[in-house]
Amino acid sequence: MSDHRPATTTDAGTPAPSDEFSQSVGPNGPLLLQDHYLIQKMAQFNRERVPERVVHAKGGGAYGVFEATEDVSQYTKAGMFTKGKRTDTARLRDEVLHRAG
Repeated sequence: MSDHRPATTTDAGTPAPSDEFSQSVGPNGPLLLQDHYLIQKMAQFNRERVPERVVHAKGGGAYGVFEATEDVSQYTKAGMFTKGKRTDTARLRDEVLHRAG
C-alpha cells in the first residue's frame, strides 16, 4: 500500500496548497481572507443545495373586521379596542414546514 493521496485542486484545476490547514493570524487567531482556496471552499459550500435543508414556507391571509364586544380600556389606550368600534384588519399566517423522513 502506498501513502500517495490524489492532489487536491481548485475549481480551475490548479493544485491547492492544503485541504486541511488555513492561513491564520497566530495559532488561535482569525482566518485570513487572502487564503483564496478557503474562500472558494466556503463559497462552494454555501451554494450547495442539500435537499434535507430546503424549507417550504406555506401560509395564508385573511381580511376582515375586528369589533370589540367588551370594554378593555383598563388594559390599553388603543382606540380600536373601545366597545363597539369596528376596525378593518388583515391577518397573515405563515409557517415553515420541513420534509418528514
